[in-house]
Amino acid sequence: MSDQVVVLLSAYSLVLLGVAQGLQALGRRSTSPWASRTLVGHLRVTGHQPQPLRDDDWPHSEVPSLYGGIAMVAALAAGALSLATLVLHHRGAVAALPLVVLGLSVLSLLRLGRSVRLRPAPGRQRDQAAGAAAAALPLEADRPLR
Repeated sequence: MSDQVVVLLSAYSLVLLGVAQGLQALGRRSTSPWASRTLVGHLRVTGHQPQPLRDDDWPHSEVPSLYGGIAMVAALAAGALSLATLVLHHRGAVAALPLVVLGLSVLSLLRLGRSVRLRPAPGRQRDQAAGAAAAALPLEADRPLR
């Protein structure tokens, strides 16, 4: 019975690692609607194409970080599950499977950690500077009534 539990928990941990890798791949996809065929009808009707998004435009520049962070949570859950399985079932040859899965989750976490940016994107800094400049402008309510 305990061998079946170890195999089931290790398989679930591997599924979580697969989800983490899928989320990371999803974060590398372009978020621009002009990069896909979503707005082809607009091009036919108007005849002009708007300016494409740059890689540093906020919030599109933070999509890889968002998906990478969620992928890190999935990989961390897989590592915690395999570590708990290893602690509970640490005797015999059955302990090798959670140990291998734990190693894979640590490698996955290291790889995901390198790919996630923990600093604000350049586009976001530009947007924050523009927001601060707009906040410094006087409001209509600040003017005296005549």
